[in-house]
Amino acid sequence: MLVIVFNKSNQEALQIELKDRKFCTVRTLDAVIASVTKCRRDEEDDDMECDEPNSSSDSEEKVKEESEDDSEEDKSNEDTMLDFDANFSDTSFSKSCYKEWIYKEHMKYGGGSGSASLIQMRLTHPKARVFICKQHSRLSLRHDSDKANPWNGCHSMFPLKQIIDSQSTFAARRFVCDRDKSLADLLAKYDIIFLDEAQDIFSGLEMRLLMQSSTPVVSVGDINQSINSFVHQIKDSYCDKRSPCIFPMETADKNMPQQIQWYSTYRLCALTVAFLEDFCGVNMVSKRTDTSVIRWQNKITEPNTLVMARSNHSVLKIAMEYKNDNIRVMGGVRVASILKAASISAGQNSMAKTASKLKQNGQLASMLKFLVAQDISINELKENPTFCVSTIHMLKGFETSNTAVHADVFEAAAKETQANTVDRTDRSVLFVAASRHTRSLTILIDIPEPAKSIENVKVQSTLDLTKFIYSKKN
Repeated sequence: MLVIVFNKSNQEALQIELKDRKFCTVRTLDAVIASVTKCRRDEEDDDMECDEPNSSSDSEEKVKEESEDDSEEDKSNEDTMLDFDANFSDTSFSKSCYKEWIYKEHMKYGGGSGSASLIQMRLTHPKARVFICKQHSRLSLRHDSDKANPWNGCHSMFPLKQIIDSQSTFAARRFVCDRDKSLADLLAKYDIIFLDEAQDIFSGLEMRLLMQSSTPVVSVGDINQSINSFVHQIKDSYCDKRSPCIFPMETADKNMPQQIQWYSTYRLCALTVAFLEDFCGVNMVSKRTDTSVIRWQNKITEPNTLVMARSNHSVLKIAMEYKNDNIRVMGGVRVASILKAASISAGQNSMAKTASKLKQNGQLASMLKFLVAQDISINELKENPTFCVSTIHMLKGFETSNTAVHADVFEAAAKETQANTVDRTDRSVLFVAASRHTRSLTILIDIPEPAKSIENVKVQSTLDLTKFIYSKKN
């Protein structure tokens, strides 16, 4: 069996759980793809070797051989060789593909700002019809005096062709595997393919990759936990304001069979299920007989509580509030990096304002040091539960005894509801956050006012305002 999981944290956790199942391989989709493309694979993926390893020594040797031929064609080929970029961004893209253009000038005048999300979307949804704005159509220009035709989103033009030919991003590898049907032989080696977190398969490309399998594919997921639609959104704030880029999603095949629908939970008690029905409108059945507690309060009181927030800024604020309690921070190194970058930017977002305040108070360096020192992985947290804070998006499939939900989760869900939008991402984030506990849930918002008495209203449970506990009604 090949188990395909959503991210590396899930892979590591599931590998531990299935370590005695010797005929079961757990991989992310990108790790599976890396095994059939030229890549710099991760050391832990030893059992899925790359067919064409793209090591630095191989690259250097190839460049050396090409340099011996003075033809313009060979020089052009050498110019198009790109190293693999695991953290593809506006900056890395601009500096690797536009070496004849001053970086800051390219970001401002050559369409560099906001370009990474456009490139990623074009590779992820190759069959979608797009419109490229005037600003980003300049991405086809290799330097400021280039006379090349404007980029119209075509995969056979620079810069997209260069990225595809080099297979230099995760999205480019996926594109190549979809185009060339590269996964078919590998997937055929397994008796069954098991897809976890199937609700996060958003695109037609991802579905086509899985459908290259000639063996059965079993998908397990929960549409109410679909919280990653943001990865399929472009940053259009840098587009031409009069006529911005348009990048529609290439949706997955809606005709895929859904043979089994089963929504029971062994983790959540009947009380929590009733609470989720009221708060999220999600119907389910509890298979537990004991009862958890749900508290409304502004302080953490349960030991080893996992605090969940929607944004990195909220994670930072919680870490600052509970610094003296030695709180751990999931992805602390990454949060520190974001905070440091915000401290030298001219931005006015929440993170930049907090960074500026810390800097003025002489606390920035100590906070950065604290975040790095308190960094914890999902694996460490699973093995040794402790007081910790994390964004919800880093907790796919994770559960623990005691959890708390930051107010920003509820605020975003309420805003989405009031907007009456078809997008349910923030409401799904709320559902995920409120359903990670097995024993207690603390809601970090003010106690709501007692509801006025209304006749003929369904009553499943009440707020015990003397104890601030959402408890069963006798």
